[in-house]
Amino acid sequence: MQNNDKEKQGFLKGIFSKMSLNDYQKEVLENISLKNRDKLNLQALDKYLSDGGNPNVRVGKDKTPLLHTLNNIEQIKIALEYGADINIKNQYGKTLAQTLIDNKHSQLLHDLQNYISQNQNNHSKVIDILNKNDNEIYNISKKIQEQEQKLKDLKSDNVQSRDIKIEPKKEKNDADFLNQIYKFKSDLSPNIGLDNDDFEVNLHKVESDIKNVKDDSAKVDVKIDDLSNSSLSQTQKDKLFAELEKDILNLKSAVQKLKDENQNLKKELELLIEKNKVESQKIGLEKQNESLTSKIESLKNKTQNLKNEFESDSKNKITYKDKPESQVIKDYENLNDNQKER
Repeated sequence: MQNNDKEKQGFLKGIFSKMSLNDYQKEVLENISLKNRDKLNLQALDKYLSDGGNPNVRVGKDKTPLLHTLNNIEQIKIALEYGADINIKNQYGKTLAQTLIDNKHSQLLHDLQNYISQNQNNHSKVIDILNKNDNEIYNISKKIQEQEQKLKDLKSDNVQSRDIKIEPKKEKNDADFLNQIYKFKSDLSPNIGLDNDDFEVNLHKVESDIKNVKDDSAKVDVKIDDLSNSSLSQTQKDKLFAELEKDILNLKSAVQKLKDENQNLKKELELLIEKNKVESQKIGLEKQNESLTSKIESLKNKTQNLKNEFESDSKNKITYKDKPESQVIKDYENLNDNQKER
């Protein structure tokens, strides 16, 4: 069969029937010897998935995941768009990437890694920034408490000769939460993005505010060193004490605000990921709807063509009721006796 005939046959078949898993597998087998099999297989895969096929279905006696049977990056992308699990394991407990390594499919592995890294790189960066913010805020909080204790010691004329190290109660580490979010993201289609301008703005604002608070904390260190200078008069010391107490109070308030803002960003990240998951499912439904609309339109066209053909045939047929009465009589008179008896 010629390639054009094959494409036409596949197109007509696709319009008027829903593709099952068996239909898809049969199509792939029929395409093996064709030069344009990759294109045809991609169309068949898209048809199967747009008709509601399970992207995580297992095929064959060995129950191989559908994703593991695909042999080019475009097919893999389509499957991932419809919600295929990139981490799904085969009967040997290996993911797609591990299977590609074992089978030495280096080019496809390279394409897959590039595709995933391009789409997940932004998410990884966001999580790294949120983790870094947590650590920065904790360190600032610890430093402020040390400064506050030094100020108390100076005020009570009980300056310690050794460095004072007070360990504040460590905030609950949300690393597990972020790791869960990242894993949740990995379980989704990797082409999902975090396109949200407000989120990006708030993320950079928290980073900038952290830097400002660190700078203000460094200025407090300078003032504490000045306070230790014995050449200052008592009035000057009292004034500096009042300034420092106010500075430290402002720093503590700023740190609490940063904690709240960073925590809100974590919650927003979770919501954005859930939103993108819904949007990914919506894209799949839209593709199904487009396929259904195309089928309906094609069916309308076919019905109209059949109607036109029927009307054309009807006009070409000669019947007595279409002729004037006088012509019918003449036609009857021209018949021979045998025909009249009939």
